[in-house]
Amino acid sequence: MKSDQLRFIENLNTQVRSLPTLSQLVTEIGLGKTTKSIIEERLIQWDKALVKDSKFYRTQKGILSNSKNKGLTVKRYLDLALSFGLCNNINELVFNTDLGKVLVYLNKEKSLKNYYLQDSEVIFLTNLLINSDFDVIILALTILNKSHEISQKKILNIFSTELLNRLKNKQKHSSQSAKNNINEKFRKVKFEWEKPEIYAEHIVVPRLEWLSQINLIEKNSRSTRTTYQLTKNGINFLQKINYSPNEDFYEIDSVWINKNSQKAIVENCVQENTFTLWNELEKGEKTELFGYYIIEAYNLFSKGSALRVPIFPTLLLAVSNLFRKMNIVAEFEELKLLLKDSFSFDKRIFSIREAARTNEGYILIQF
Repeated sequence: MKSDQLRFIENLNTQVRSLPTLSQLVTEIGLGKTTKSIIEERLIQWDKALVKDSKFYRTQKGILSNSKNKGLTVKRYLDLALSFGLCNNINELVFNTDLGKVLVYLNKEKSLKNYYLQDSEVIFLTNLLINSDFDVIILALTILNKSHEISQKKILNIFSTELLNRLKNKQKHSSQSAKNNINEKFRKVKFEWEKPEIYAEHIVVPRLEWLSQINLIEKNSRSTRTTYQLTKNGINFLQKINYSPNEDFYEIDSVWINKNSQKAIVENCVQENTFTLWNELEKGEKTELFGYYIIEAYNLFSKGSALRVPIFPTLLLAVSNLFRKMNIVAEFEELKLLLKDSFSFDKRIFSIREAARTNEGYILIQF
């Protein structure tokens, strides 16, 4: 398998450890435009209410109440949302991308007092991690897979060496288009990280918290010592990934994402994993369900007279809602298959225009 790209979110800070806080920030931005100061105020008020009402929330890492400078922490979560492509900003104005609007849509019935991630949020956010940050996420899981239990301190000490080894393996297996980014990251880690443990704290610790929040690892805190281990779900998730035993190297590409990612996520990351497979449905039910969510996406993303919607956000909206509403697991490729021959629903015809990059393709809507 060729490594088709480096999936690595940059400029992380150790404070951004809470996926529920990231999700709430995007939800607070909503479907319109707002300002950074308003988002800061809303998120701080949300945090205060949860501190008051939720004992569980008060014990969590990465929450605003643990920060001496809450405004700076909100800014760091906003930077994280920008890195994931969930929102954009122009000067002081902030607004969600189509991807961010999907998360707002999924959270529209969620109580402000609920800090726990809903299954649909887990599906959405895990997809985001796989598509944008897989190289660091899988490295953390691989390190844990080598030990029954490992301390945070040891992970920080070995992380730069493990990352360099992973980048070397990616260089061997990468497509030409991916080599430049991989080589640049290798050079930066090897020659610019003067204190690797400090860099590792900002890179690894937030990801370890995220992985515990999507049920793939277990964290144990004892006094000043924190350790991690894979859950059974984490072990099973690794078994779903393409593996080269000679190099101890796990890798995915866009083909794996399209064909295998959703079942791997639902089986291992969500609480309710009883489901029906998409291919068990009749064609008429498939066209009705997917057609409905394409129209929902069009209404959500509405860009004037353009009768089309972007592929990736629309597929994410569909797969997250199919599971949320009906416990149906659909792979991206299965949904695309309907579009390749085109299909009709509610007096509309839907077809696909794919591009080399998934985020550049779109679904056409014709009346």
